[in-house]
Amino acid sequence: MKIILISPVFQQDKATQKQLVLPSLSLHVLAGLTPEEHEVKIVEEVLGIANCDENCDLVGISCFTSNIRRGYELADKFRLRGIPVVMGGIHPTVLPEEALQHADAVVLGEAENVWQDLLEDLKKGKLKKLYRGNYPDLKKHVTLRTRNRKSSHAYGVIPAETSRGCPYTCDFCSVPVHYGRKQRHKPVENVIHDLIEADARKVFFVDDNIMGDPNYSRELMTQLIPLKIKWVSQSTLKVIQKNPDLLILAKKSGCQGLYFGLETISDTSIRILKKNIREKQMISDTLEKVRDSGLFIYTSIIFGFDEDTESVFDESLEFFYKNKIASSSFTHLTPYPGTELFAQLQKNNRIISTNWDDYNHIWGRVVYKPVNFSPEKLYEETLRVKLESVRLGNVMGRFSANWRHPFYYLMLNYGLNYEAKMIKKNRYIKDIDNVFLSNTFS
Repeated sequence: MKIILISPVFQQDKATQKQLVLPSLSLHVLAGLTPEEHEVKIVEEVLGIANCDENCDLVGISCFTSNIRRGYELADKFRLRGIPVVMGGIHPTVLPEEALQHADAVVLGEAENVWQDLLEDLKKGKLKKLYRGNYPDLKKHVTLRTRNRKSSHAYGVIPAETSRGCPYTCDFCSVPVHYGRKQRHKPVENVIHDLIEADARKVFFVDDNIMGDPNYSRELMTQLIPLKIKWVSQSTLKVIQKNPDLLILAKKSGCQGLYFGLETISDTSIRILKKNIREKQMISDTLEKVRDSGLFIYTSIIFGFDEDTESVFDESLEFFYKNKIASSSFTHLTPYPGTELFAQLQKNNRIISTNWDDYNHIWGRVVYKPVNFSPEKLYEETLRVKLESVRLGNVMGRFSANWRHPFYYLMLNYGLNYEAKMIKKNRYIKDIDNVFLSNTFS
């Protein structure tokens, strides 16, 4: 069989800098799970739009909420030609009945335990509507034969993973919904083999918390040292605060920088979000340790929690400048379907749009009613902070604290500056209460 695996674009009219696009790891995992008797083609639409007239025996489409409309559009076009379509990813997992209106089958959760069964069922003409992936054991090595650094458009950076799942209880996060609240690890030897197999030189580990298990992280980073790769990933300040030795080992193993989801620096919101580092000074001290170790710091801050007041915007900018954070993503809160936050807001009649195009934390609109300001105010203030944080004078003012990584520093801030200007140019917030409401939750 010929199988086409597609990662849909969000919107075809939104500009994407191709050199910043990482390959979709999930599609390469599917390709690795596919028996070699089948031909597999991967299409990442941010790099080139899928050809819906291409002949094949099966189409697999992996979607988030933000690109699900495009996913459904592709699925409908292929099915009109009689080609079976299977959908997977976070959105089809939480809303399978909706996805089945556009697909012949839906994979719920992770695909390792069900993909080959699905292919066998298709060959027999007995394709089921639902395949429940559950939480597979990650000890089995999957050869990612379609992924290597030569095929990467992100300056040769390839995606890899060491774990899945997150034990934290952030009610706005969809990671535990899809991957579970227990962190599962791949054997370190499999991770190393995976990187050697891909001829990796620069790696982005997609883990939500690569240092979540300090003992595993020590073993991993020790074995990374001989590979002489450069890598970045995500972590939490809590782990580093309690295990400062991880920073030294990370640097030795080739780590260039770490991404931290601060989410908020408002004292009230930190308490409500049940964060373990509850004081801004403790956050600042830990960030300073990270920077002093020679690592690049990228953070994210979210606006729009119920405890946030209008002061949170300037307060966050002040914190950003004071701590000379290299780069940060400032976004408004997006309550993704399937999360506790979405359920809570829906129950209280505070969801104002279920047009899934709006559920993009970068390009999308505010889709709920905040407590202390209007949706329009939240949108505009978030955009103001984005623009102010990457203003040339502010970027150069933080350079002295981030001189160790001039390329990463300038590249990321240039990219965020470009993104913020495109959002300002293309923003759409008119008639925010007069939006399409799907029948998904009626």
